[in-house]
Amino acid sequence: MTSAPPPPSGWQLHPVIPASQQEAQDTVLRYLTQTVDQLPNGVTFDASRYGTAGGNTPCEDKPHSTTELFSALGDLNAPPDIHPDQLVSLAGDAWKRWGWWVFERDGIPKPNLSGLSPDGYELHIGVPGLPGSPHITGTSPCFPTELVRDDIPFPTTITAGAG
Repeated sequence: MTSAPPPPSGWQLHPVIPASQQEAQDTVLRYLTQTVDQLPNGVTFDASRYGTAGGNTPCEDKPHSTTELFSALGDLNAPPDIHPDQLVSLAGDAWKRWGWWVFERDGIPKPNLSGLSPDGYELHIGVPGLPGSPHITGTSPCFPTELVRDDIPFPTTITAGAG
């Protein structure tokens, strides 16, 4: 079980429930792209080793959940002169500038940072072990299962400045 500190004073969550699968994916993609754009030149989000970059997961731990969320996972590949810890710190700094609640979780390998946007989307970055690339995950708020579609592609790579 991981823990999180309380949000900063004055920070408020106002989740925006996606009205469609496309909206959930587009918003996760936008936040991941904006994050990569804040990192040094040459950094790329790469999900190719996972076979797919994104998919849906039930929000409840029940066999017939009525809500799901969209999530995307990839590695942050960087030039050799950029240390993985630096990428974690730079991503967290960007999220803080955007007004997100940013914190390090206990119970998972450090360094790690989680960023929660006021609209309910989350990004998580961490280095599972050195040497290695940080992993970054983006998730949407939960939305009704009837909106789920499996035919909307999600890019397996995101390169700074490509959008």
